[in-house]
Amino acid sequence: MTTEIIIKTDSRFIHGEELQKLGKYVEIPLVVKSVAAKDTAKTLPRIKGKPDTAIAIKGYPVAFEKTDRILVLNVTNTKLARAAFETNDTAQWLGRNMVLYARMLEDVLGQPNIICVRIRVPAGLPVPFIHPRHMGKDLTK
Repeated sequence: MTTEIIIKTDSRFIHGEELQKLGKYVEIPLVVKSVAAKDTAKTLPRIKGKPDTAIAIKGYPVAFEKTDRILVLNVTNTKLARAAFETNDTAQWLGRNMVLYARMLEDVLGQPNIICVRIRVPAGLPVPFIHPRHMGKDLTK
């Protein structure tokens, strides 16, 4: 079964609420194309007719094959990616599948419910400790 990100916004970033197929949240495997240096200014590519834009990014910007959208790894997703790939070396992430899925966080950042992107750690690999408040409820189940 092929799944694709449903693009509901003209954002350059992948959003949790977009990880759906036929109205149901699904896991989306994407192949890592590049990982930029952490906390750097990056010129993002043109998308939907918008001009290239230089912005400061907090975290690791990850680009994927077959989409112009990027995912900036926050602290939680950085821990999950390192666990999923069994390495801290981002160069070793290239060409490998990163499985994205949606989770709902409750009462975070002053918001009642936030749907966020998380990285699935493959079964059998140790999952790092992440406070349950930062993981939220898995929307794919």
